[in-house]
Amino acid sequence: MHADRVCVVKIQIGDREFDFLALVLPLVDFDVIFGIDWLSEQGVYIDCNRKEVKLGLNTDRETTFAGMKGSGKIFVGVTMVI
Repeated sequence: MHADRVCVVKIQIGDREFDFLALVLPLVDFDVIFGIDWLSEQGVYIDCNRKEVKLGLNTDRETTFAGMKGSGKIFVGVTMVI
């Protein structure tokens, strides 16, 4: 598998905006995959037992996203700002 394109985009998660290096891949089941380096830089903590993702632990603007019980998924609204 190879990237069709590489571009820097702005993504919006909740009320926060981030610069993101996007690799466009021919995937069907995933919209966005965040790399471990980017997640670490943003202070992300993933709690699998609680089905929660906390964003911005290294800032004063922490945001928590929680999954629905039984669904096994956490939905985070991500908007690409071009």
